[in-house]
Amino acid sequence: VLFITGIPYALGVIGANLAGAAIVVVIAAWLVPAPEVDDPGKIQAINAIVLAAYLLIAIPVGVVWTVRAIRPGTRWLIEEREPTSFEQNASLRIPRVQLKVLATLWLIAGVIIIPLNAVYALKLAPFIAIALLMGLLATCGLGYILAERLSRGIAQRALQAGVPERPVALGVASRMLIVWTLSTGIPILGVVLI
Repeated sequence: VLFITGIPYALGVIGANLAGAAIVVVIAAWLVPAPEVDDPGKIQAINAIVLAAYLLIAIPVGVVWTVRAIRPGTRWLIEEREPTSFEQNASLRIPRVQLKVLATLWLIAGVIIIPLNAVYALKLAPFIAIALLMGLLATCGLGYILAERLSRGIAQRALQAGVPERPVALGVASRMLIVWTLSTGIPILGVVLI
């Protein structure tokens, strides 16, 4: 189960981040008119350098953090035994753990990039914040849905040991809210903020 899940899971999370990054680029480059700045080429170059440096740090940190965070939910599979109650809950919380990792890394990126742009042109800060917010929402929503789908085999095996006393995963209403946010909420918010 882990080997079958591992590579598609990693690709799914990378895909969610790429989708979020694409949204940021599309919003910043084509959808929202950027405010006039003195030297746009310099600001773009600085952003590209900072983004590259951030990705060189954030990608390995995200991978290591995710692997360590989901280990309690997968250790029992590696050891080929029944999960304890804690391990079962950890297995069922894998999508939430992934959501936490994605949101944290995107928020850190915002804390770095928004003030950096504000230093060069204060009027860029809201523009960059809107683009990053859209990317964060899309990445987190898509990342959660993909993590849930791609860890389904692990969840199925965990539930074979019995049903937890309290629900661990998001319910149907919460999942519907995520899908609505991705398909309708983000575009509407984008139109309102523009």
